[in-house]
Amino acid sequence: MTAEIQTMIRTSLKNPTSSSTAALLEALFEKQASLTQTTQAVFSDTVTVATSDQLLSLPTSSKFTAALQGILCVINLDATNYVDIGPNNGGAMLAMGRLYPLIPMQIAIAPSVVLRWQANTAACIVSFVWFAK
Repeated sequence: MTAEIQTMIRTSLKNPTSSSTAALLEALFEKQASLTQTTQAVFSDTVTVATSDQLLSLPTSSKFTAALQGILCVINLDATNYVDIGPNNGGAMLAMGRLYPLIPMQIAIAPSVVLRWQANTAACIVSFVWFAK
């Protein structure tokens, strides 16, 4: 099969500095794409991310493995606090992204990259879906 994953990113700016800026944003960030999975597998979970650096753990008995990881869709459900996320670097997180409250993030993760995350001032509930590629 083809086009098993449908993805869309949509961004708008309420107060653009000019109409050309608004048009640029619309042209760049209102895209829909279809992706084909080599292995049809998905992993989803809702977890509490603590204020100490921790691994984003993958299932141990599943078709979804680190070698197959692809599109990660994640949202921080906390109303106030953010979560930093990034690759494992010698047992610690190398911060790469920030999950602000209630703003979804989507990123393609290279195969076998181990991710870590950490809430800033209070534990946060985070929900995610990870599609194999």
